[in-house]
Amino acid sequence: VGSGTCSTALQENITVVASANASWTPQTPVCESDPDVDLATLLLGTAGGTWSGSGVTGSGFDPSGLAGNIAITYTVGTGACQQTSTQNINVLSLADASWTVPPPVCTGSAIIDLSLFVTGTLGGIWTGTGITGSNFNPAAISGAIAITYTVGSGNCTSTSMQNITVNAGPDPAWNFASPNVCENAAPIDLMLLVTGQIGGTFTGTGVAAGFFNPNGLSGPQTITYEVAQNGCLSTMSRIITVSSLPVATWTTPG
Repeated sequence: VGSGTCSTALQENITVVASANASWTPQTPVCESDPDVDLATLLLGTAGGTWSGSGVTGSGFDPSGLAGNIAITYTVGTGACQQTSTQNINVLSLADASWTVPPPVCTGSAIIDLSLFVTGTLGGIWTGTGITGSNFNPAAISGAIAITYTVGSGNCTSTSMQNITVNAGPDPAWNFASPNVCENAAPIDLMLLVTGQIGGTFTGTGVAAGFFNPNGLSGPQTITYEVAQNGCLSTMSRIITVSSLPVATWTTPG
């Protein structure tokens, strides 16, 4: 400034600071039960900044107790060169595969909708013997049947395996060697005809106290044997045909 011998100059340095880069890549969905995420490993830009948001301590992100899209902010640089980037980390709730075991059922009992027994998260997948969709069919099976319920996805998957007890019904088999009798035949002790589980009850026309009395009957008679065991009831019916007593009347010729 000035001129000639009266001029003077002052030189100073101006420091130019490069703009900070706060770029970072969001973590893929995590489960609330997953270990802490090191946010520093997600950086694409300038290191050394600060992280903030729910579940953040230092550069660590703890997803426990969180759910949904969690906003996380990274700030780096100072003054006019400071840069900020906010992105979401999706935290998935841990699925709950809890379910209660139905009471024991019998072989051949009605189909059970197992979704009615879920106490945790609905919408999972059932697997095991007798399973179709969420239905359990105890037809032709017996014993402790292992059934597994799986729900959720990825690291948030939960699985629960339990046994459903299927009791085999008793054998109600009985057999009458000659299914045709005459109406004047002696009462038949039906209990002697049982080839399966004893101790049941016979019912039908002409049946009383375990005996079948054909007296006064005619034609096919349905007789049913019913027996229970382990809370399961089984029946078997057979037909005994009663033939009317023939009449031998004839007139003497003159």
